[in-house]
Amino acid sequence: QVGLLDIFGMEHFEVNGFEQLLINFANERLQQLFINEAVTRVQAEFKFEGVASDDAAFKDNLEVLELIDGKVSILTLLNSQSVSNTQPDDSRLMRELHNAFGEGKHAAFSVPLTTAASQFTICHFAADVTYTVGAAEGAEGFVSKNKDSLLPKLPLLLRGSGSAFLAHLFPEPAGGWGAPQARPPVAQQVRVRVRVTGNP
Repeated sequence: QVGLLDIFGMEHFEVNGFEQLLINFANERLQQLFINEAVTRVQAEFKFEGVASDDAAFKDNLEVLELIDGKVSILTLLNSQSVSNTQPDDSRLMRELHNAFGEGKHAAFSVPLTTAASQFTICHFAADVTYTVGAAEGAEGFVSKNKDSLLPKLPLLLRGSGSAFLAHLFPEPAGGWGAPQARPPVAQQVRVRVRVTGNP
């Protein structure tokens, strides 16, 4: 059996928002999976079997994954903002990100000098990407987009899919499908789904 994975590649536009962060996070997870499977394990097997080989040099992206999805990370800070009962406040999120990671506290995180109130940069494995957190030109900002939820009937439809994988992604909620549901923030849902495809 052969599996095929087709996803967006690393995204780096003139203006990068919430969607690009989630896509690039998934790509970072896949990069780590590739490094572990195709490089680290093969080198370990060669060493175990006594096969002479040069160690392949590669950029370890674990630090970037911790920045995006660690215990205290961009996604955990975003999710904490999104579950509060206050109005979405991207400026508060930026202050929290700056306090947690700015001013050299994290090597893969920086804030552009001219747009420090609304943007941050992550040094991804493929490129440095600057994300615009605040709402711009009528579009929602990170916190509002993270509060967004799926159309109510979509999880039920996918749960009934003939694909066991899709059905597994949408387990029946406590209280059944008719009960009102407090959905977790979008970034939390993506974190869980991305972990299905990669290492925890």
